[in-house]
Amino acid sequence: MECNSTRVTHTIQQGDTLYSLAIRYGTTVTQLLEFNPDIDIFNLQIGTELVICPGFVTPKPPIGMLPAVQRVQELVSLIFCWIAENLGENAARLIISNINDSWSDNQNPC
Repeated sequence: MECNSTRVTHTIQQGDTLYSLAIRYGTTVTQLLEFNPDIDIFNLQIGTELVICPGFVTPKPPIGMLPAVQRVQELVSLIFCWIAENLGENAARLIISNINDSWSDNQNPC
């Protein structure tokens, strides 16, 4: 895989996650995995070095600069990403499923 910019080596520190590193370096978790095929995504080891290609994805504009509907979508996405990262993907999926069920019954869940 080619890197459009200078490669960076990041040493895993306590608290690092692939998601937080992707955000920090302007890339994606998928790209991190493609550049580091031997990494155990379920057991990141402190001291492990990762190859990162910063800015691999085009950064999004600040949320405040987006149209209102898109701002809400971005904020909701960030909330669910936080839930998935901190409480687990199953928790995030359960919450989304419950919200979908509430709205699909033509009831206002608010």
